[in-house]
Amino acid sequence: MVTEDEGTGSPVKKKRLLGRKVRLWGAGILALLVLILVIQNTQTVTVSVLFWHRPMPLVILILLMFSVGMLLGYLLRRTR
Repeated sequence: MVTEDEGTGSPVKKKRLLGRKVRLWGAGILALLVLILVIQNTQTVTVSVLFWHRPMPLVILILLMFSVGMLLGYLLRRTR
């Protein structure tokens, strides 16, 4: 079986490889930012909603609100 060298591939293959590298770097940077968020927000806060009071780590609250925002954005997105 003959394999192609990265440098001699077609432009489409080069573009796909570049796209994979960009996604990999982006995922790594995002993971690093999440790690920083977790390390810096370990204190416990009390969440109060009407008559409900619940202590929880701040990072859980931040991630929960991010998830709610993503879900709302997905459900209320515009179609073109």
